[in-house]
Amino acid sequence: MACFCDRASAILGEPVRKTDIKSHKVVGSVDLPPLKIFQIQDDVWKNWKEISPTENDLVKSLNMLRESSLEIMVATSGPKRRTDFVQEWLRANRLPFDEFYALGPNVLKAKLQGQALVDDAPEQIKSFVEDRRVGFLYSQPWNIGAFVKDAIRISSIREVVKRYRRI
Repeated sequence: MACFCDRASAILGEPVRKTDIKSHKVVGSVDLPPLKIFQIQDDVWKNWKEISPTENDLVKSLNMLRESSLEIMVATSGPKRRTDFVQEWLRANRLPFDEFYALGPNVLKAKLQGQALVDDAPEQIKSFVEDRRVGFLYSQPWNIGAFVKDAIRISSIREVVKRYRRI
């Protein structure tokens, strides 16, 4: 999202910050038409080398989860035209995972057979916990006011590691 904000700021001629984003889908958060927002998002992923991981110790945290015998599935709800860029980004950042799913924007991640979901989209977490599974809502400015019954709010993957190391 930081890369998106930088590009949107350059187009609008005024600062756009992550705190300005009111939904992970972005549309309606900045004064740009939806098609322009989608174009910026596509450009960001085409230049995936500029995208930093959300956490400094993300690789270490994911490896710790795998050492706890957990499988890691990466699922993206982004448009399928971005899938190759997302996979290149995952490989380049050496993020360990066992399976990858490109679901597209119209499929809920609750369709996957995982035991737990970490996501920044409240509706993804809601559908997951309604299916009696564990949902971790990853705190971001656009979901800070969201409440999802039975979800566990986290600010880092390290919190997931702590939970599963206790089991």
